Amino acid sequence: MKPKHKMIAAILTVALLATAGLAQSDDDDGTPWFQSWFDKAKPGIDPVGSQRYVEECGSCHFPYQPGLLPAPSWEKIMGSLDDHFGENAELDEGDRKTIQNYLLNNAAGRVNYGLSNKLMAAQRERPLPLRITEMRYFAYEAQRDSEGAGAGESKGKVIQQLRQLPSTGEAGTV
Repeated sequence: MKPKHKMIAAILTVALLATAGLAQSDDDDGTPWFQSWFDKAKPGIDPVGSQRYVEECGSCHFPYQPGLLPAPSWEKIMGSLDDHFGENAELDEGDRKTIQNYLLNNAAGRVNYGLSNKLMAAQRERPLPLRITEMRYFAYEAQRDSEGAGAGESKGKVIQQLRQLPSTGEAGTV
């Protein structure tokens, strides 16, 4: 390797190490950078904050909090409204964009609420589902609750718990 190339490689290595050091540094309070996100999480889940979402989506089903699904799931759902779980739920383009932006900006993994963080941590590298009840966290909860109950009963219990979360107003706790 030529001396000039060795110098460039050395400079790039030092820059890379310095950047990595900054990325892994502690926050102002001494908390490691990755831990502070979870420590600062608000309890529960972010309530629904879009009247347009409540009006359009809530006219057919419970307007679930966006933090119950990750952004890629919401993107797929909003991209196929002509076949929304067997129904045509198409919206005019303006409403679709407004609602999609709201869902994506408030999706699990993009907001810092305890339940949203639990959902994403439990899902890990598994494929992201389109149904909230198929998120690994809820599947686990349904399985745990199913001792002595049928599968349909336990899934119904999870859905009932989801519906008890406040859809608007204060953040719910689970």
